[in-house]
Amino acid sequence: MIRLLILLILLLNCMQAGYAQIHVSKTGNDSNSGSKESPLLTIQRAAEIVQPGQSIIVHEGTYREYVNPPIGGNSDEERVTFKSAEGETVFIKGSQEVNRWVPTRDKLWKAEFDTSYFNGYNPYILHVNGDYQNYGQWHTRGDVYLNNSPLGERKTLREVQETTYTWYTKTENGKTTIYANFVDYNPNTELVEINVRELIFFATDTDVNYLTIDGFRFLHAAPNWQAPNTGDNDPNRLIQVGAVGSNMGKGWIVENSEIAYSKTAGIMFGENDGPESSFEDVTQFGDHVIRNNYIHKNGQYGIAGQKGISRSEISGNRIEAINYRNEFGGYEPAGIKIWNSSDVLIEHNAIQRVVANQSNNSQAYCIWIDYANQGTRITRNFLYADRQTTTALFLEANVGPTLVDNNVIIDKKEGAIMVYSGGSIFAHNLFVNSNFDFRIQEFDNEGSGARRAYTLKPHSTIRTNMGIPVEIEYNQMYNNIFLGAKGPYEFGPQTGTGNKISHNLYAGGATPGDSHEFAIYRERTFSHSLKFNSEAATLTITLDSTYSDFETPTINQELVGVIPNAEQSIADEEGNPITVDWDFYKNQRKSRFPTLGPLTDLKPGVNVLSISAPLVPTPSKLLYQGTFLNAQF
Repeated sequence: MIRLLILLILLLNCMQAGYAQIHVSKTGNDSNSGSKESPLLTIQRAAEIVQPGQSIIVHEGTYREYVNPPIGGNSDEERVTFKSAEGETVFIKGSQEVNRWVPTRDKLWKAEFDTSYFNGYNPYILHVNGDYQNYGQWHTRGDVYLNNSPLGERKTLREVQETTYTWYTKTENGKTTIYANFVDYNPNTELVEINVRELIFFATDTDVNYLTIDGFRFLHAAPNWQAPNTGDNDPNRLIQVGAVGSNMGKGWIVENSEIAYSKTAGIMFGENDGPESSFEDVTQFGDHVIRNNYIHKNGQYGIAGQKGISRSEISGNRIEAINYRNEFGGYEPAGIKIWNSSDVLIEHNAIQRVVANQSNNSQAYCIWIDYANQGTRITRNFLYADRQTTTALFLEANVGPTLVDNNVIIDKKEGAIMVYSGGSIFAHNLFVNSNFDFRIQEFDNEGSGARRAYTLKPHSTIRTNMGIPVEIEYNQMYNNIFLGAKGPYEFGPQTGTGNKISHNLYAGGATPGDSHEFAIYRERTFSHSLKFNSEAATLTITLDSTYSDFETPTINQELVGVIPNAEQSIADEEGNPITVDWDFYKNQRKSRFPTLGPLTDLKPGVNVLSISAPLVPTPSKLLYQGTFLNAQF
């Protein structure tokens, strides 16, 4: 009662003062009014008193708290905004600093904690375990960081004694003890942090809407393994969570932020455990914007979501080093992974270094569109699959339409872009060293043939059936450039109803199949170089001739047609027809005979494709980048 009275007084003070902004500072106090001159101390307190249309301005410093916003805005024009102060660096961390380390006789250090220290969520007794995770279940959800760099967890104390920059934990008799090998560092005079919170900025209420997060650095969350169906050990079973995100909700914007070192998921806009009927009105959730973020070194996903990410835009993000330590894995790691959603736009992201053991039970992809998605568009992205990535793109169990256009995709020759879906439209892409695998999946079907997936009423999340066989049909490929590897050599009209491939260029070893129509083939090789630096991802290719005068088709609804079963063609979330009339840089294409590939000005000689992908400045005191298991970064 007293706490409620205090909150009402604070709210009244803010409203009476007419504050458009509530300020939070490390020098503040939660009994203050929240003005710039009298700031609050915690972001959570500000979240509890903010009103629609107000902004929370957070000033320089490290805030070690879980922000669970109970309220959002009323509309896009009357939002609740959380923003770092102009020119100031704000960390929000799921960790606590620890300087209570005691040296041991074997040159290690240990720190001991009563289990009450963790406020009901002890990551060091909870394991990473869930559906489709196939190795590494012994790992806890905790982590230890020395000067902003994570150490590696080990199974036994002996392994820590023998391996530098590692740690081990045990809990007995109500006490959790962490042992760590800090080499020559004294942890009591360095910055040492341990995970203590599951989430960092995540709404547990399902109706927190129209909320903006702008300009923060979110580090050190400790969620469990996330999947479309989570494991029995997850305390939030059937609620998909991540370091940052919402439990459904509508109209969130997450921008200009860093999301790193989450044990599993970085940004998550997933489903909750509500009845299926609660997902049928797509106007009540989704419509999120995730843009211009630096997302890296998360253990499972960069960005993910099921149902709750419908009608969302994911744009301008740099995503890399996902599952960077390769401690655990299975069928889930991805830079971006989407399930059961409608009309998701994935545009102009740079994604690389998504890691997994390369085996039948461990895979990882730059972008993974997995199961019963409809109306997805993947456009103007820069995807690089290195030796530890299964392949750059996986379209799994979707009836379509899925539009993949104007992307730059660099694969590894031993991999293959996986198209286990129908209704996939590939247009104006540049594929370097890319093979293709078009395949009917045969599981979860009781031996009855192709895997089944439901379809949706166009531009909604209302199911039109309980599941139909996902056949390799109505896939189409136009105006692409295939350089190196085999390309889609075995794909063509003969592989399924409605499949079509025409007006593509093959060079550098890629050759057209017999059924490929209006193919341009060049025997000569090509050269290319790839560079990622702190500002951009750049591909330089050298071609021996130009193809701008080729009589290519314009990619639009008339060409693509209606995808059967989905009963829709390529269109945006409002049903407006899509014409692929801009290129990788959003330059306007010619209305007649557009140039092949993602550039309108493709020319003989050197061509450069670059995507701005700035890094958030790293902390000044960074111990090492390191090598973790098989993952080099």
